[in-house]
Amino acid sequence: MIRRPPRSTQSRSSAASDVYKRQTPYQRFEEWLAGFGISGGQAPGGDAESDGLADVLEYFSALNPASPEDLGGPFEVHGEEATVRFRVRIRLDARERGLSWEIQAAADPEIGDFQKVHSLREIGQNLSLSEGIRSVEYELDLPDRDRMFYRLEVNLAGEESLQNRE
Repeated sequence: MIRRPPRSTQSRSSAASDVYKRQTPYQRFEEWLAGFGISGGQAPGGDAESDGLADVLEYFSALNPASPEDLGGPFEVHGEEATVRFRVRIRLDARERGLSWEIQAAADPEIGDFQKVHSLREIGQNLSLSEGIRSVEYELDLPDRDRMFYRLEVNLAGEESLQNRE
């Protein structure tokens, strides 16, 4: 025999789920900011605490947008002898919140011709349920160029792209 929760419980749970589904990705972003005491109407590319990270990157990485002292940014790049390694901090529900991302590269950031990096190899992943994030590590063979610039591009569905340049 299968027992079901009382109707009132089902209705509340279902209603909360429906509200979440009806919110736009931007409304969920604003609600998240409000949870940290930051007033609405902020552009996703804004930087509430002036720490150099766009609020949408902190949203993507489940960091505190009201604290400039969060450790562990959303994107790290490390050069190795024959490879370049990347670490991306991603909130577990990023896709459900309308967030998408990609690592991009350009030989000259002034020209702004960044292109998606296609030959990434995932080499590790750490899950932190207490923080609600996963850290994914990627590796790429060292490019033939002397210098290459990388960035993490994050998009909030319905908004312009926002970048974190490293």
